[in-house]
Amino acid sequence: MGGLKSGSLLLFCYEGVVLPANFSEKLLEEHRGFVPSAVLIRKQALLGVNLFDESLEVSSDFDLIRKLRKENYKENNVDSLLLLKWYHGNNASQNKPVLKREILGLLHRQMKGQ
Repeated sequence: MGGLKSGSLLLFCYEGVVLPANFSEKLLEEHRGFVPSAVLIRKQALLGVNLFDESLEVSSDFDLIRKLRKENYKENNVDSLLLLKWYHGNNASQNKPVLKREILGLLHRQMKGQ
């Protein structure tokens, strides 16, 4: 069964960008991350879990990883930097009310076994 490989990512931002109070400076160092751009996923695995849930605004990546894990797709790491991600302060993932609502909804799905 195919699966997914995750690599490292590195966030960067321009000088003068104000980081949120809850933003960890550790994220500006190379680290493993499950953002779709830093994960290599076999097409068959994506099709096997019905792709991304397009009804989710900011957490479809969390949901995809959750579904792949639920179906026991094999996970591996590669020791390579796969993504340089630009943090500019208006990233969709910084929409905390939407993120909170969607993550709680995903946890509810998980508890119901969906």
